[in-house]
Amino acid sequence: MVKAVQDASRAVISGLEEKVSRLVAISEKISATETGITDSNSGITRISDEVTNIATAIQEQSTVADEISLNIQTIHGNVEGSTKTVEELTSMAEELKGISVTLADLIKKEDDIVDNTVQGGNVV
Repeated sequence: MVKAVQDASRAVISGLEEKVSRLVAISEKISATETGITDSNSGITRISDEVTNIATAIQEQSTVADEISLNIQTIHGNVEGSTKTVEELTSMAEELKGISVTLADLIKKEDDIVDNTVQGGNVV
């Protein structure tokens, strides 16, 4: 009977050792899984940080694009103003040209009158 108890005890112990070995293997797999999850979470955090950086950069680029657009509109307005000024100056130049032609004609007539007066002996 002692032998039967010893054999039964050995069988139970052997079964328990098998179960302990399996539990150790399962525990190692769980530990490896936890490490994998931790690594994945770290990767996800890095990706999230990069996405945030990209979003910030896009927002900054959008702000710069808006500023460039505003500057282009300002330049366009300045060009339109300059064009109008050039047109006005061109018109004034044409008016001055007409006035100078009229003045030249008047001076020529005055010279002719003076010449005719001097030639006619009517100097006063």
